[in-house]
Amino acid sequence: MTKHPKRRENWSDEYYVVFRSREIVNKVRNIITGKQNISFFSHQEALKFLRGCLLTEGSVIYYDNGKLREIKFSNSDIVFIKYVVNALRLLGIKYHVTIDNRVDNKHKRRCYYVRIYGKHGLILLNSLDNYQ
Repeated sequence: MTKHPKRRENWSDEYYVVFRSREIVNKVRNIITGKQNISFFSHQEALKFLRGCLLTEGSVIYYDNGKLREIKFSNSDIVFIKYVVNALRLLGIKYHVTIDNRVDNKHKRRCYYVRIYGKHGLILLNSLDNYQ
């Protein structure tokens, strides 16, 4: 993986990944183009993925009284969102997907949100806490 500096001041740095395996290149290409479904083989893989996503692209929101309001994953990459949705589906956790179509100086691209409310959020948090 290589890091390339910003091309413009308000842009983020870009990262490039080089694959040396034709099999991996074809699999990634098929996932991105929608020719192949994104799936996990086990609950453990789904939990590992969701734990990482929650730390990097997620947030946990509580009410003032300390009860869980929602867990939210947000990203502008639809492929990432499909991974999150498939992991949640494998674990049997209900979710809602919303799209924010705002495009302005602050929001450069459409953003996708996966939200998990109430007891389903607690189930996910407990599963992630129990998984080491």
